[in-house]
Amino acid sequence: MIIRQATLSDLDLLVPLFDGYRLFYRQQSDLIGARQFLHDRITAKESVVFIALLQSSPVGRESRELDLPQSSPAGRESRELDLPQSSPAGRESRELDLPQSSPVGRESRELDLPQSSPVGRESRELDLPQSSPVGRESRELDFAKAEDRKAVGFTQLYPIFSSVSMERMLLLNDLFIDPEYRGQGIGKALIDTAKDLCRTTRQKGIVLQTETNNPAQRLYEREGFTKDPDLHYFWKSNA
Repeated sequence: MIIRQATLSDLDLLVPLFDGYRLFYRQQSDLIGARQFLHDRITAKESVVFIALLQSSPVGRESRELDLPQSSPAGRESRELDLPQSSPAGRESRELDLPQSSPVGRESRELDLPQSSPVGRESRELDLPQSSPVGRESRELDFAKAEDRKAVGFTQLYPIFSSVSMERMLLLNDLFIDPEYRGQGIGKALIDTAKDLCRTTRQKGIVLQTETNNPAQRLYEREGFTKDPDLHYFWKSNA
């Protein structure tokens, strides 16, 4: 799992999660409005969004292929480099013990591995050039594309201030995990990431608000959040 700060390029991944978060709080689905809201917050740097991603590309197949089974081209090359007696390189090494009348000169030049010799070709292929299957797989493993990852959760934090302590704080306003991936520690990992941000930016702490019947309260309490009796009042401008 990867957790990182979301950017505008992640909107396609974020919007369904954000819409699911609003549906949980009994709001109407609004994918267009969700995209615009997130776009505005990220563009204006009015919030920090962390997104949790799981790898969904066929990594297992590629990693198994990198074990070089006997049927793969790379496996065949590695066996040939053991120089069995029937290989050209094995014949050349035996012929090097022959007297001067043998065509040693030609063989020694061939041992310099010119481009046309089989051994030269194998040694170059084991350097994993861009066209070799193994080289391609290793690059794909190192640089998995964003579309190969599935977004499974997010949290959004807003900056606030305390006049009494004259310190900055964070409001953890949104936390949502895809229902299919709950119970796997993703919520805890997102909260830990928010705590790291709070510490590294030397802020006072993290404030969060949630419904009194939200099961996530147990997670918050396990993560060290305590109920604050000072946060009991709220005024609605459209009341």
